[in-house]
This record gives sequence, C-alpha cells and structure tokens, in this order.
Amino acid sequence: MLTAEAAPSQSDAALPMYPGPIPELGPGRSRLESKVLDVEMDQCAQHLMAIAHTTEVAKAVVAVLADAGSRLQRCSTSKLNPELGKDCEEAMSVASRSFLDACGGLGAVLIGMASAISQNVMLPLESFHRNAFADHARKAKALEELRRKELSCSNAVTEEKTEKKATEKKKSSLASRFRDGEKDMAAAELKVHKAATAQTASIEELAIRTEEANEARVVRETASKDVRLLQSNVDFVRSRLLARCLKSSAGAWAEAAKEIQQGAEKLRVQVSKLRSSLDGAPGRTGLPELPSWAMEALKLSKSRPFTLSELNLDDNLEEDHPESPFTAPSPSLRSPIAGSPLLDMAAQLSSRDGTPAQFIGWFAPASPNTKSTPNSTPFD
Repeated sequence: MLTAEAAPSQSDAALPMYPGPIPELGPGRSRLESKVLDVEMDQCAQHLMAIAHTTEVAKAVVAVLADAGSRLQRCSTSKLNPELGKDCEEAMSVASRSFLDACGGLGAVLIGMASAISQNVMLPLESFHRNAFADHARKAKALEELRRKELSCSNAVTEEKTEKKATEKKKSSLASRFRDGEKDMAAAELKVHKAATAQTASIEELAIRTEEANEARVVRETASKDVRLLQSNVDFVRSRLLARCLKSSAGAWAEAAKEIQQGAEKLRVQVSKLRSSLDGAPGRTGLPELPSWAMEALKLSKSRPFTLSELNLDDNLEEDHPESPFTAPSPSLRSPIAGSPLLDMAAQLSSRDGTPAQFIGWFAPASPNTKSTPNSTPFD
C-alpha cells in the first residue's frame, strides 16, 4: 500500500538536479548598453556622412574645373587664333597670340587640377566611404538580428519561468489533496505523478532556454565589440586619410600656381615688347589729341593733363574695369605655399594620436611604384 508521505517523496526523487540557481539576464543593464551603442553607431554614421558630403563637393569641383579647362582650350585653339596672324603689326599679333596661348595654358592647368583632385581627394574618399559604409551597415544589421534573437530567448525564459511556477503550484495543490485523503487513491497518485513529470519537463526546458539566452547574449556582446572596433577604425582612418588627401591637393595647387606664374611671366614679356614697339614707333613721340572714347579706354582723366607715360601700358591701366563682373581682388600666386590653409589643415589632422586595433580593407592596394621607408606609415 502506498502511503500518503511516500508518493510525494518518490516524485521528488525523480526530479533532475539543476546545478546551481538559474542565472538572470539583467535586462536593465542590457538595455542601457544597447542605447549607448545606438548613440555611438549614429555618431559613426554621421562621420561617414560627412565624408560622403566632402566626396560630393570634390566631384562637383572636378566637374567644374574640367569643363572650364576644356572651354578655355577650345577657345584658345578656335579659328580666332589664325585670324590674328593677319594683323599688320607683328608685335600686336604676337601679343594677342600669347594671350590666347596663356588662356589655353590656363585651361590645361585647370584640367590638371581636376585630375589631381579626382585622384588625390575624390577617389580615395569615395572608396573609403563605400567600403566603410558597407561594413558598418552589414555589422549593424547583424547586431540588430542578434538583439532580436536575444530578446526572443529572454522572452522564452520568462515564459518557462511562468510555466514552471504554475506547474509547481499545481503539484503542490495535488500533493495537499493527496495528503488530505482522496477516495480514489490510484487516480490521486496518477495526478501527482503527472504533475511531477510536467514539473521535470518544465525545469529542463527552462534550463535549455536559459542556456540559449546566455549564448545569444555572448554572441550579441561579441558583435557589439566588433561594431565598436569598426567605429574606432573609422575615426582613426578618416582623419588621417583626409590629411593625406589635403596634403596631396596642396601639392597640386602649388604646381598649378607655378604654371600660372610662368604664364604670367610670358605675358609680362609681351608687355615689355609692346612698350618697346610703341616707344620706337615713328610719329608717336608727341602727345596726340585723343577723343573721349580713347581717353575712356585708357582711363585718362579729362580734368587734368596727361603725360606720355600714361599713354604707355603702365600699371595704371591694370585697375578693375567698373563694368566688369570680376571686380573682387584676386589672391596673389607669388607665394602659394606660405600659409596655405590646405597644408595647415593637413598638419592639424596628422598631429592626432591613436593606433587602430585592426585595419579593414577599405583602401585599394598600393601602387607597385610606391616606395616605402622603414619608418613610413600608410598615412604619410
């Protein structure tokens, strides 16, 4: 005969022994870490967006420079150039041709600037943004999926805990009724046994769900570390890459300034030749009577007498024309390097400290002609 005390003890003996208490997931801390990581991911996305905006500006600059350079070259080589040779005075013809040649040279300089900005600024920034953004989006998507999986596992653990409590309550109620004595002892014993079996299954299922939740949490934390590492790499690379781009761009500007300066010197030579031809021309030693349109063209005052030197092409004729839309003062090209904002910005960006934990393949492989030194870095 089965006694009232034996049945519960036999059922309890069949229960599996779970090693230690079931660990808690700590949802409050997990939510806080997720919010902090979301803020960091938004900042990383903004940094990448800033690089994208710089790339778009570089594209626009390249397009404008290339178009302007092509137009200048077409104008300088148009049919106007041969027509200048029909001028009866050789000095005037040569000077006019020199002006058109200078315009064509300026067009070539602008096209060269467009090519330099494209190679040194636009393409490196575009490649960096494309690869880094793809890596960021891929890891952010994977992290979001792991978060959903962790949440699902956490909800499953909560449900199993609720079911476990309900099973324990049902078993306790049946055991109490069994102890109080029930008419059908076999039926009561069967109910208690079923409740104990359900409790055992509930505990086993809870242990499985808890283990899955812990594994999901570990995987999610690993993915979070990867995202943070990616963000640190983005911050490290973008400043040094921009510094290198600005440095290369400053060098291209310096070369362009030298070429423009050479063109200016050639024009000055033609000015000297024109002055010499005017000074040595017969019949031009006196002061002629000039009409108003001639005085206006030479910018001579009607209220005061003028001298012969004012009729020559001196510096007084280099004033801005009042009807010209280009009346803003132009920067001097004689010292293009001193105080260059591009070089100053490159120096500021290069002076930042920091070492990345790992590098991601955001850049194209280096050119085989690139020389490396023992102390050189990818950002020199």
